[in-house]
Amino acid sequence: MLPDTVYLADQVDRPVRPSRLALQNMPLRLHHVLRGRSIIRFFVEPSGKINRCSIVLVQEASPEWTDSVVTQLRSSRYDPARRGGEKVAQWVEQLFVFQNDARE
Repeated sequence: MLPDTVYLADQVDRPVRPSRLALQNMPLRLHHVLRGRSIIRFFVEPSGKINRCSIVLVQEASPEWTDSVVTQLRSSRYDPARRGGEKVAQWVEQLFVFQNDARE
């Protein structure tokens, strides 16, 4: 069920905060990616889960990196935003960056 209202960060008393956002178990093909940069927009539900249908790619530098980020993002959890003491849904636009110095 979709929330009636999804707020922006400046419309809440306390914005969303990542509580578990570990990008781990990246596929081996990422060893060939030297730099990854993705900006992804999504909303976090009052439960702290990301609404999977809301995930939108804003910008990317490496499709392999973006695929890995989105895969991990789907199971990530956030501390939800609060407005008037209540947990509410909030839009998030987040930058994910990867730097590999190419050393074995």
